Amino acid sequence: MENTQNFMGFEYIWWQGVVEDRIDPLKIGRCRVRILGFHTEDKNMIPTNDLPWAYPATPITSEPDSTPTGPREGTWVMGFFRDGRNAQEPVMTHQIDSGMVNKNTPGKGFNDPDNNPAKPDKPLLVTEKDVGEMNTHKLAVGEKTGTLLGTNSLTKSSILDPFPLISEPETKYAAVYPYNKVTESESGHVFEVDDTKGAERISISHRSGSFYEIHPDGGQVVKIKGKNYELTLDDKNIHIEGDLNINIGGKTKEVSKSKVVESTDSIYMTTDTITGTVGMSTGYLSIETADGITLIGDVHIKGSLVVDNNIFVNPANLGQIQSPLFSATSPAAIAPIALPPHPFGAVANNNPVDTSKLQSETMIPIIAVSEVKSLAITTAAELADIT
Repeated sequence: MENTQNFMGFEYIWWQGVVEDRIDPLKIGRCRVRILGFHTEDKNMIPTNDLPWAYPATPITSEPDSTPTGPREGTWVMGFFRDGRNAQEPVMTHQIDSGMVNKNTPGKGFNDPDNNPAKPDKPLLVTEKDVGEMNTHKLAVGEKTGTLLGTNSLTKSSILDPFPLISEPETKYAAVYPYNKVTESESGHVFEVDDTKGAERISISHRSGSFYEIHPDGGQVVKIKGKNYELTLDDKNIHIEGDLNINIGGKTKEVSKSKVVESTDSIYMTTDTITGTVGMSTGYLSIETADGITLIGDVHIKGSLVVDNNIFVNPANLGQIQSPLFSATSPAAIAPIALPPHPFGAVANNNPVDTSKLQSETMIPIIAVSEVKSLAITTAAELADIT
C-alpha cells in the first residue's frame, strides 16, 4: 500500500510526559506537556512556552459542553501523536501519576514549574504527602491525620454551652484500603465513597469545615461552618418518629401568616428561672382547654379582667382576692373579715366585709358580663351591696 504515512494509525506512537502548563488560552483543557524522548529537561533549550499543546481525550460519556480543565502541573500523563512521526500534535489519554512522591525541582523540566499564581492553597492543618511516600490519598489508606477529616475533629460545635443538648457525633471513619474511593480538589474539598465493611460512609467536605456525612447505620450529620439558608417554594413536610432537640445560641424569630400547634400529649415552655421571660404580642389571644388552666405564681394584668362565670378560691391554701380597697378570703366560718393593710400603703377604707352574703364557702361571684358593662369598686361596703 502506497502513501501509508499519510493515514492516521499506520504509525501509532505512544508517549508519556509531565504537564507543565494548563492555562489554555482556548479554555478547552489543553496542556503543555514535556514528553520523554522528544523533549530535554533543560528549559534553556526547550522552555515550557515552546512545548506543544496536548489535546485532552475525554470519556465517550462526557457531555460536549462539559468543563475540560486538564491535569494540574506536575502530573504524569500518557497519550499518542495523531500526526505520527511529526510529533507535534500530542493527545492526552491517561494519567499515570500514581506512585512515589518525588522532590519537585521547578527549574528543571519534567517537574511542576510552580509558577501559577492562581493555584489554590490547602486549608490550614491539611498537609501533603512527604517525599518518598506513596501519593495515594491518606483517607484511602486509613489515615486521617493531616486531612480535612482530622481537622474537623478539632473544631466541634461553636455553642459555648459546656453540656449542650446536642453535640456533634464523631465520624464513623474506619477506612481500609482499597475500599474508600477518595477525590480531593486542589483547594481541599473532599469527596468519599467508603465501602469498608462495617464502616460504609458517604462524605462530602468543604475546605472550610462544613460537611455532610452518611453513617453506616443510615444516620447523617450535617455541619455548616457559617450561615445557612434554605428556601422552599412549595409545601415542605417533615416527619419525625422520635424526639426533636434544638440548640439555639441566639434568638429565635418566626414569621408566618398563621400557625397551628397540635399535640396529642403535652406542650412545655421553659426559660431561665431568674431572667427568662415568655412574651406574646398580639391583637387578640384565645386559649381553649378541656380541663382548665393552671398558673403557678403571680399574675399581673395591666387592664381589665372580664369573667363570664366565677372565680373560685381554695380555702385549703388560704386563697385570697385583694385590692387596695378590698380583701375577700373564702370563709371557713361565717364571720366578718377585717381588710388587711395593703402592701403598697395604708388603705383608706378598712371596712369589714359581710361574708354571709357570699354565695358559698368556696365561691366569690363576679358580676355577670351580661348585666354590667363596667364596674368600679371604691369601698368594701359597696362590694357587699352588689353581692
